[in-house]
Amino acid sequence: MLKYVGRIPIKGFTDTIELFPIGDMHIGHKSFQEKSLQKYIDYIYKVDNAFMALMGDEIEAEIPSYSGRWGYEQEYLLDEQLEKLYGVFKPLADKGKILTKVSSTHTGWTKKLTGHDIDKEMAEKLNANYLGIGGHWKIKTGEKEYTVYQQHGSSGSKYPQYELLKALEIYPSADVVLLGHIHQLDAKPYTKRYVYGDTEYDKTIWGIRTGAFVGEKEWATEKMLPKCNIGAPKITFNSKRYAVDVELNGVE
Repeated sequence: MLKYVGRIPIKGFTDTIELFPIGDMHIGHKSFQEKSLQKYIDYIYKVDNAFMALMGDEIEAEIPSYSGRWGYEQEYLLDEQLEKLYGVFKPLADKGKILTKVSSTHTGWTKKLTGHDIDKEMAEKLNANYLGIGGHWKIKTGEKEYTVYQQHGSSGSKYPQYELLKALEIYPSADVVLLGHIHQLDAKPYTKRYVYGDTEYDKTIWGIRTGAFVGEKEWATEKMLPKCNIGAPKITFNSKRYAVDVELNGVE
């Protein structure tokens, strides 16, 4: 059934756009892949119709007194991680290229312990619309309009579809569902039966896991989790016809 999504942000563009959902950089971790991330930032900066959505876990944000549970693998602490983050993304923030931001798993630890929402602070400094844990927003390209549902994710399942399938059931009004968290790149078009009033029809919803920019984590290797996929998808929202195209590893 159609889920009412209420008043949600709308980003309007006159032409087809490319959206890069980018997250799980874990800046501060010893295997942060800065060179790979910089390729995406350079591309988005140079291409007029390219934009970014931040998917969470942009910084490692390990808490020394709390990290024994997972193992401590960061090279520098929170303030330096934030300074690095703002430096890397300032060119895009200044051009209004960062559209949205969601909360994170790692920064969530700090929020639980101190009450300070670092993700909200990041969104404000980077001129991005803060969606909190997750939310809908719309992209209007010319006369075509698309609904995006964006959330970081929380499940530790090694299967990318596990959490996506749950999201597709809860948020069928979306055209694209974006989830990060598990450091895998995966994109599939799912067909769902859509009901609006007395009308029923099949609808295609893209379910996408958005990759990462951090290498292997020792605790993840120990738990036999899949290798990380470095990179992010490129999602094209067409302004001439109603169409969504997805390319994994959208920048070489």
